[in-house]
Amino acid sequence: VSPFTSEKTKRELETILRARPGFFYAEYLLGLWHQEQGDNARSEALYAQALEHAPAVLVQPYRFRDGRPLEGSVIARMEIECNRVRNGWLDPSLKLAFFNLRTDGQGNVRVPVYRTVYRVSSVSHPDDFDTEYPRLGWFETRGKTGVLPAATVAPEK
Repeated sequence: VSPFTSEKTKRELETILRARPGFFYAEYLLGLWHQEQGDNARSEALYAQALEHAPAVLVQPYRFRDGRPLEGSVIARMEIECNRVRNGWLDPSLKLAFFNLRTDGQGNVRVPVYRTVYRVSSVSHPDDFDTEYPRLGWFETRGKTGVLPAATVAPEK
C-alpha cells in the first residue's frame, strides 16, 4: 500500500488548498488521491479545476499509425521538466510528475503545468502498446494550451 493513498496525505493536500486556493498541482494530486480511492466523480472535478487554474496545459496525443486515437489507455507516469530561465540559463530543478493518466475519446492526456520552457523528462508507454514519442528537446507554448506532436502507438508484438 502506497503512503500516498493514506488519509494523512488527503488531509495534507486539503490543508495546502485551504492555504493556497487554486494551487493547481495540489488540486491534481488530490484528484489522483480520489482516483486511487475509486471516487471518479470527485477526481474528475479536481482534475478539471487543476487544468483551469494552471498557467498552462500540455496535451499529449496518442494515435495509431492510421491516425485513429488511442482511447481509454493508461499512461502510468509522465514527468514534465518546467525549466525556469535564470541568468540566461535553464534551471531544470522543477519537475512535475503525473500518474495513471487515461487517454480521452480523442486519444489525448492533459497535464497542468507552469508557464516555462519545458522538456518531457520521462513518460511511460500506454499499457499493451509499443510507443514512439517524437524527439522534442526543450519547447515552449505561446498560449494556455500547448499540443505536443502525437505519440504513435502499435499493439505490442
